[in-house]
This record gives sequence, C-alpha cells and structure tokens, in this order.
Amino acid sequence: MTRRAEFGENPDREIIVYCASGGRSAYAQRMLMQMGYTNVTNGGGLSSMMARRNTQSAATSKTVSNEPLIVDVRSTGEFYGGAYPGAVNIPLDELPNRINELGDKNRDITLYCASGARSAYGQQVLQQLGFSNVKNGGGLMHMMMRR
Repeated sequence: MTRRAEFGENPDREIIVYCASGGRSAYAQRMLMQMGYTNVTNGGGLSSMMARRNTQSAATSKTVSNEPLIVDVRSTGEFYGGAYPGAVNIPLDELPNRINELGDKNRDITLYCASGARSAYGQQVLQQLGFSNVKNGGGLMHMMMRR
C-alpha cells in the first residue's frame, strides 16, 4: 500500500495536518498539495491547537456577557496558526453579518489582525454599525508585546 492510498484517492477530501510546532505540518501540507490534494489545512502545532480550544470556550462564555472582548479579524486559517489568548475569531469579511455575537453596542471591543490594517477597517465598520467602544489593537505581534 502506498502513502497516497492511506489518504484516499479523492483529491477534495479534507485533510488536516498537525505536528508539535507547526513547521513539519506546513511541510506536509505543501507535499500533499503537490500530490494533488486540494483541501489540506495546516492545523499548526499542539500549542496552537490548545490555544484554539481555549479561545473557542472563551468565545462561548464572553459572547454571553458584556466583559471586554478581543476579536481577531484575520482569516480562520491565520487564526488557527496562532492567536492572542482568549481572542474570538470573526474574519473581517464576516464581521457585518456576525455582529450579534459581539453583545451590547457599548461593550469594550478590541480588534486585531496581522498588521493593523484589517482591524482598522473593522473598527470603522463596527462604528458605522453603532458600536461605540471599538479599538484597533493593531497587529498580533503588537498585541502580544503589550500583554
């Protein structure tokens, strides 16, 4: 049996690869895509996987209350690659349709992305939709350094 047979012959089959740090899984993702698989996701390292699990439970509890909320407006793939602890992922293009997840329009909300550009745009979008306490936290590295 070949390695390819282990993944199946369907090139659109969803495949998620993980490793300890995310580096080898990135290599595996590239190799699988070169083999013709089109739906391959790098799940990252085990630490980012645990962070996702923690942020998902944080998202559930924080959207119920009105305590301050940190929103990652990067893509879901970027978020799964590593995120600010406790952040909730709402990609920028989904933000207007998911405002019900943000709670009260007076809630303290900090948005961030990779560089600060998408979060600045997201801040404008939310302010136009009536949210009054929205801040642009900038890029992820900036957020982590301020932590």
